[in-house]
Amino acid sequence: MPESKRHKIALMGYDLSTGGAERSMANISFVLHSLNYDVHLVIFNDRIDCPFQGKIHIIGEQRKENESFLTRYTYKIRRFLRLKSFFKKEKLDVVIDFRFRENTLQELLIYKLIYKGIRIQTVRSGAYYFYLFRNKWLSKYIFKNFDRIICISDKQQDRIKQDLGFKNLTVIPNPTNPERIKQLQDEPFEIDFPYIVAVGRLTPEKQFDLLVEAYSKTTLVQSGVKLVILGTGEEEQKIRQTIDKVNLAESVILEGYQSNSFKYMKNALFLVLSSKYEGLPMVLLECLSCGTPVVAFDCFSGPSEIVNHRENGLLTEDQNFEQLAKDIDLLFKDKELYQTCKANALSSVAKFRPEHIAHKWEVLLAELLSQTNK
Repeated sequence: MPESKRHKIALMGYDLSTGGAERSMANISFVLHSLNYDVHLVIFNDRIDCPFQGKIHIIGEQRKENESFLTRYTYKIRRFLRLKSFFKKEKLDVVIDFRFRENTLQELLIYKLIYKGIRIQTVRSGAYYFYLFRNKWLSKYIFKNFDRIICISDKQQDRIKQDLGFKNLTVIPNPTNPERIKQLQDEPFEIDFPYIVAVGRLTPEKQFDLLVEAYSKTTLVQSGVKLVILGTGEEEQKIRQTIDKVNLAESVILEGYQSNSFKYMKNALFLVLSSKYEGLPMVLLECLSCGTPVVAFDCFSGPSEIVNHRENGLLTEDQNFEQLAKDIDLLFKDKELYQTCKANALSSVAKFRPEHIAHKWEVLLAELLSQTNK
């Protein structure tokens, strides 16, 4: 990059909460800052729960519950005008969008009237249409002309290429944040019983209710090894009902939202991922970075590009909850297998360290910026 100019990059997101996509955006702000870019994080609400690097810009405003249609509509207009004003003032070189598609008309207006310079869309989920559009024609109309679509897994890239025929695809995985993990994983910890852990928003796609049922069929229950679930969300009541149904109120602990999930990962026997679909699950990368093995569904997409079966954890046949229960038992009972997976956990995610991911971003951005300067 020429030293005479620090290129300005905007990272667009809804907020900086503790979800996987939001943590990825925050981690990438550190990566781009390390490459000497002038980083601006543009978010639509003021929730900031994870560290970031760069200048923050909050485009939205405080909202009230049960707003009228007119109030919501007026709010969206004000937000749109603020965003337009921001882009006009800052004269950005690159915009990298981490948002999922919330409103088709709104997105069309943003893409056509606001985004200038190099346009990059990231796709954070195996269900790629959340980040592009469900309508394939509309996805092609808008995103085929973007400078780049960033996929976070090879399988994700293959699926988009197959479904949409895009050629403007590049795979750049999520980076980990090893310094933050190392700092937080050893904080004081009060849990004094053995447990396995599951982490994520309590939403239908995480299937924590079915995980509770699978756990109830394992020998961990009789052995006193509990299941601790971190997160909040719409499915909490359903999960509690499942806990009551299998009579495991003493064995399944809903810990709610935790600002430091790393100490839970560090002290767990292992983590279980039971999702219906993923992108490149941050919880797997972070848990392995804590030196803790994992058991994960081989769902689309991501786990198979992180979990090396029987080396740093177990990769379970996708959506086979009976097999998931057996694999949870296996990793608990087979002490030699467990020690092997635990010993390999940290080193297995070395390729996701920020310096390796930074190189991929450096190459891509240098290429795109050189094309615009011709």
